[in-house]
Amino acid sequence: MIKKTHIIIYLLISLFYGCSTMYYNNIEAFTHPLDSNPVSLYSKPAKYYKELYPDTEAGWIVEITQKKGGYFKINVNDLSLNDVFIRTGELGLTLRNVDSRKIPVYEHPDTLSSIKDYLSGAGIGKLYDISNGFALLKFTIDGKITKGWIEFYHLCNNPYTTCN
Repeated sequence: MIKKTHIIIYLLISLFYGCSTMYYNNIEAFTHPLDSNPVSLYSKPAKYYKELYPDTEAGWIVEITQKKGGYFKINVNDLSLNDVFIRTGELGLTLRNVDSRKIPVYEHPDTLSSIKDYLSGAGIGKLYDISNGFALLKFTIDGKITKGWIEFYHLCNNPYTTCN
C-alpha cells in the first residue's frame, strides 16, 4: 500500500513539474523594459546569481529558451551569459503600432477567445508568459493598464526600434 501511494505522489509531482516547464525556440525580448534599475538573475529559479545592469540606453536583447514557474530561462548573447533565469515581468516587448490601428488584446492565447481590449498606441509591455504565437503582456498606455494576450506579429523584441 505504501509503495502505491509513493508511486502516485511521484506521478503527480512529475505531472506538475512537466506542466510548469515550457520550452521555446528563438523567442526574443529585452531586459529593463521600463526603467534602468538593475534586475536580478538566478542560476536556477529562486537561487540568486547576480544583478544585471542595462546597456547605456536600454536593456539587453535576450533569447528565451524556457519558462519554469515564474521565471524565464534566458541567454544574453551580447554578454556571453547563458542559461540564467529572470523573473517573469522583468522582460519587455514593444508594441509595433506606428499607424495607430486597433490591436486586439485577447483573454486567452487564441484569436477565437474573447477580446478584452484594444490597444491603439505604441508602447512597451512587460512579458509574463508565451503560448501558441502569443505573448501575455501588461501595458500602461496613456495611463490605462491592460493585461492580456497579443499576437507576436504585433510585437518587437528590440528596445531601440519598433522593428518596422
